[in-house]
Amino acid sequence: MRRIGLLLAPLALLLVLPALAQQEMATVGRVFFIKPKAGMQQQYEAAYKKHLAWHKTQNDTWSWFTWEYETGDRIGQYITGTFDHSWADFDAHAKMDEADNADYQTNAGASVDSLSGIIVAGLPNLSNPPAGATGPAALATVYTMHLNFGHDREWANALNKITQALKKANWGGAFEWYVLVNGAEHPTYYLVLPRANWAGFAPPPKPFPVVLEEAVGRTEAEAVMRTLDKALHCERSELIRLRPDLSYTPPPPAR
Repeated sequence: MRRIGLLLAPLALLLVLPALAQQEMATVGRVFFIKPKAGMQQQYEAAYKKHLAWHKTQNDTWSWFTWEYETGDRIGQYITGTFDHSWADFDAHAKMDEADNADYQTNAGASVDSLSGIIVAGLPNLSNPPAGATGPAALATVYTMHLNFGHDREWANALNKITQALKKANWGGAFEWYVLVNGAEHPTYYLVLPRANWAGFAPPPKPFPVVLEEAVGRTEAEAVMRTLDKALHCERSELIRLRPDLSYTPPPPAR
């Protein structure tokens, strides 16, 4: 029975993700985690800059952003990602991806200790991105939240109530939610708090529990928080810093 349960777990996840996709998921992104070899961080950066120059010569239409870890046990490592794509975009970009992988290995492969990747989907209805933003913020805190299996739907419903309360109160700074689609342990959500500078991480004047209680009432607020506590298995927080020099943005299309 234990083995059958493990085999059915991915099927149960597939039953949840499409429901969320219909209501929330607008675009998907690919995110890569890069650990340079010991003592080769500078060599990796120089090699990756050569690789980004290749993207420019190929007139790549996708943006690629890189962040460096500022806290946690991954200091000296990087995240590189491309976002805001439809699933069909990956088919159209397949030949470019093949050449991209080959050039990356040629330029940067010798300085890489480990490389892994995931696919995530943005949840715009649960998010409150920075107003007028034209690209990633200079800094961001990323909370990786692993849920207990079977609580995904209740978790999403609770997040929706919280998001509506925060938007109604015009509370605090921007936040963005993503859900893991493939590449790691399920179910996993990511909360990103983008900030223009360090001062932006200061808490807002009114605490979050007060805002939630004012929006939905004390009884409902307590029920929402119990749902989150029951669903959450563990949480990891890390602060990342955008590296514009290790990022690529295609030029705007000619008019």
